[in-house]
Amino acid sequence: MVSSFGLVTVIDVLLAMVVTFVIFPPLIVLMDNHRKKNIGILEKLQDFRKSRRAGNLNT
Repeated sequence: MVSSFGLVTVIDVLLAMVVTFVIFPPLIVLMDNHRKKNIGILEKLQDFRKSRRAGNLNT
């Protein structure tokens, strides 16, 4: 069991490096774009609520 400890450590480090350099950068870009889209939706909702309170919107 102790003899395979080095191999398991190497595999874990390699997987961590692959995830760090291959998976995370596109994931960060994807999440950033998603966040920007959600912020735009929230701003529109806030504007709608303000106009509704001001009585500018006829329903």
